[in-house]
Amino acid sequence: PPLKKKKMMKSEEDEKGKEKKKKKTISRTSKSSSFFTNNKRPTTTTNNNNAFRTTKKHSRERYLRDDIFCGIKQAPVAYKGKDKTKWILDVNAEEEEEKEEEKSGVEAKSMTTKENNNNNNIENDKIIYVVDANVCLHQLDVVSHPKAMRNVVVCTTVLEEVRNRSRNAYERVRRLCLEASSSTGDKTTSGRKNFFVFSNEFHKDTYVGEPKKGESANDRNDRAIREVVKFYQKVVGLCSSNKHNGTQKREGGKGSAGKAAEAKVILISDDRGNVLKAKEENLNAMSVREVVNKHFAKSFPELVDLCSTRTEECFGADENEIARNNYAKNTRTTTKASINKTEMNSKKSNSTARGGFTAFPEHLTKAQYDSGVSAGRYKEGKIRCSPYSPFSAYVDVGDDTLDVKIEGRHRMNRAMEGDVVGIEIIEDEDEEEEREKDDVNDDDNVVSLAPIVNASKDVASVDDASAKAGAEMPPSLPELKAKVVRIVKRNWRDRGYACALDIESCADLARKQHENSNENETEDGGGRAKRVLCVPNDRKTPKIRINTRHAHQIASQRIVVVIDAWLASSPYPEGHFVRALGEIGEIASETAALLLEADVDDRPFAPAVHKCVPPLPWKVTEEHIEEPKREDLRNLRVCSVDPPGCRDIDDALSAVVVPKNDGVEGEEEIEIGVHIADVTTFLKPGTPMDDEALRRGTTTYLVQRRLDMLPKPLTEDICSLRADVERLAFSVFWRVDPATMLPRKDVKPRFTKSIIKSSKALTYPKAQEIIDDETNDKSDLANDLRRLRDVSKALRAKRMEQGALTLASPEVRFELDDETSNPLDVSLYISRETNKMVEEMMLLANIAVAERISEHYPSFALLRRHPEPREKMFLPLLETVKLLGLENKINCASNKTLAESLDACVHEDDPYFNTLLRLQATRCMSTAKYCSTGSFPRNELYHYGLASPLYTHFTSPIRRYADVIVHRLLSASLGLISIDEVLISSVEKKVAMDNTNLFTKEIAETCNARHLAGQQAGRASAELHTLKFFKDRTTVAEARVFQIRGNNNNKTTTSTSTTTTTT
Repeated sequence: PPLKKKKMMKSEEDEKGKEKKKKKTISRTSKSSSFFTNNKRPTTTTNNNNAFRTTKKHSRERYLRDDIFCGIKQAPVAYKGKDKTKWILDVNAEEEEEKEEEKSGVEAKSMTTKENNNNNNIENDKIIYVVDANVCLHQLDVVSHPKAMRNVVVCTTVLEEVRNRSRNAYERVRRLCLEASSSTGDKTTSGRKNFFVFSNEFHKDTYVGEPKKGESANDRNDRAIREVVKFYQKVVGLCSSNKHNGTQKREGGKGSAGKAAEAKVILISDDRGNVLKAKEENLNAMSVREVVNKHFAKSFPELVDLCSTRTEECFGADENEIARNNYAKNTRTTTKASINKTEMNSKKSNSTARGGFTAFPEHLTKAQYDSGVSAGRYKEGKIRCSPYSPFSAYVDVGDDTLDVKIEGRHRMNRAMEGDVVGIEIIEDEDEEEEREKDDVNDDDNVVSLAPIVNASKDVASVDDASAKAGAEMPPSLPELKAKVVRIVKRNWRDRGYACALDIESCADLARKQHENSNENETEDGGGRAKRVLCVPNDRKTPKIRINTRHAHQIASQRIVVVIDAWLASSPYPEGHFVRALGEIGEIASETAALLLEADVDDRPFAPAVHKCVPPLPWKVTEEHIEEPKREDLRNLRVCSVDPPGCRDIDDALSAVVVPKNDGVEGEEEIEIGVHIADVTTFLKPGTPMDDEALRRGTTTYLVQRRLDMLPKPLTEDICSLRADVERLAFSVFWRVDPATMLPRKDVKPRFTKSIIKSSKALTYPKAQEIIDDETNDKSDLANDLRRLRDVSKALRAKRMEQGALTLASPEVRFELDDETSNPLDVSLYISRETNKMVEEMMLLANIAVAERISEHYPSFALLRRHPEPREKMFLPLLETVKLLGLENKINCASNKTLAESLDACVHEDDPYFNTLLRLQATRCMSTAKYCSTGSFPRNELYHYGLASPLYTHFTSPIRRYADVIVHRLLSASLGLISIDEVLISSVEKKVAMDNTNLFTKEIAETCNARHLAGQQAGRASAELHTLKFFKDRTTVAEARVFQIRGNNNNKTTTSTSTTTTTT
């Protein structure tokens, strides 16, 4: 191919004012594989030596190709290529389906039906939509709808921008593109979504180069997207020409092709500037709402509700100006029944000097905020809202010596849970309250943004009770008051919030509309959109206002709502309705809601993931047996002990008598073994299954079902250590001294890959039954279990002596109806001696593996740390015991003293008292988290609850991704695999050795988030089924009031707290 010259970069020299020299590099069009060097601007590196400075020049080459195809099925071969699997876009699908029907002898459609199909689908079938980044970020609910926008082009410029701005949105777009690619072989094209990724940054006709002088990166990307539209317009023109000629030949030159609508290309963007520039260049460009209203609203009215209210002006522009512009637009277009007018009239006193209605103080601009941060006036941190109110929160400013609290909706200033905000410390509380007083008093039409709960009463009542009891509390941290001055980064959920309509607001709206109704309103059949409020399930989230045409249909349903914007002119965040989950109160709909709230994905695994699973039936082969570093332990007596109904068995145990290994004849000792499913043999780094396992992070256990981290064939068959089948395992062995029943200190644990054959898969009750029947059952298996029991008792006693805590966390079990999944019975879960036996064995293995991997990889081993609770976290426990007169019995100086104190706090006449105290102590604990050893000094890797210097998770790789990483690290430490195989990212690229700590740290953060989400979903599922069980039953049972969230006055709160605690 001929060489094409293109200016690609500017090199710089900073030798004291020398003029910059321009350098031209050559870019070549190539039909070879796409390659480009790192796409970075030239950087200047300065030597610290005062004598001279040096400049590094970075030049780049980009290979621009002409063989990157457009994906249109009807395009000429030069533009679409010969690979039919890449022909994703189809602008003639309807006509081809009619031809297929005629060929197969199917009766032709009536003219009326055809006309209706043309009216409903012609835009969808004949149009190629090119979307920009804003649409992919905020309007995916519309774009991904099966009835809308059939042929969609996502260029790599957009895909990269989405990836940088929202990982969730990027994964969603990527999934849509992959699904379209995998379905190209389907004969049925009707209703199929066609998403195509076009590599515009490497095509010679669409690459636009670096930003022009004075052009921002965003403007450059918009220009690149418009070039893609021009390219597709050219290709579609060629398609239309070919189609016209071909039709004339088939019809004998009658020219019937002119009757059919021609295909066209439309740029979809909510960026007003981009749309205007596109129209100036004679391109078809529309906003999402314009497309929906013009092409789909009559046929598919549900698409109108899905349109997000977000636009480019809500993000990046000056928010104060936005509020005034929106106000001006609203006053021009409002009707007599407009709610905005009502709000404006009731808030006139809050109008700004420039005429715009404001429900909240206006945020600072970026320049104002940055200046204040530099001056030390503002701080930055993450919002942590009260569990009971969205308008009471603490701000984590990265300083453990400060408690910064925000109270009241004006001071919260539209900040929400998880937002990163800029705050200003309030020095004069009285002056600030006086400033806000007018706003509160003048609000005649008071709005309730969330269920009213006096969250601050808890703290006040506790302090008052402590004072009355004469308690000498430890010094508390200084609590500062603050207000939000800027939202630095929003934490709105891309997947939305589970909500229900606010019935009061709906009734009020219906009344107002009835009062302002006229004769014309009866003509539209009630089809116009209504503004209603939605109450989120999560009380940390304020009410959300949406526009919907289906208020009467969803009034009794649990729904999903996405927040789009929250301007100063609105008392509520604005959002849009996404979908209905089902009737409120039903198990299925409420389960879907709690999974959404916990951000747990319950979708089935993609075909690419299933392809990574070996076919069934699977069995151990000679290749496995002949592996040089895998031991054949099929003759070793092994058994598993699990809860009833467990099918994903990932651990088994052994305990046999063996000759002592120190050379003394005739002496024997016990060898105990923990055998864990060898998942990493099948789960390889960089594969789709590994990516999906990391994304899910953990298996989530609900009451009625299990949401697996890995596909069921792997978890329940191939890797499950079932009885009487050969399976691959990772084994750890210890030699136990029969005199102490503790592992010998002079013999290190032995690690090996293995092949085992479990002799029994026992449940906890069955194993307990075997152990207890010492008179009749003297089998080898029973003796093994008794040895394990004795070893576990010795291990537990040793841990307690070192300061391990025994805390209370009661669990409930349910008996469910097989058909409806409704709970038939609920009871407390009974923990047996065998539960503790298995627990001690797992702890022993986890500690041994932690010591091994941290020794070999001190800078990036994955461990689990439990930091010591801060002194203030024990305040609720200390306040309780002082009210009871037990202050001399509780000592929180260390985990050992706390454990001894809890053992000593008992009431002879109340056996449940100690359990209540341990429950409260549990709530005082900090959260255990995964971490990288390179992120903390050795002494901070300590596990407070277990009193263990090092700890990790190794024993559940079937259901925890952290265990998978630990298995790989352990394998590398044993020389079974290279460490390079462990350090592989999701893009199949080896991590540089100087970034290993960052690699493990990112894995740990993901596992922490997914572990917490799984726990929240499991607890919420148990609460849901408990409520469902008691809903229609009258039950009399003894219960305890454990906590009071708030009362009307401090006197009542103090008295009740004292009484309930004593009781």
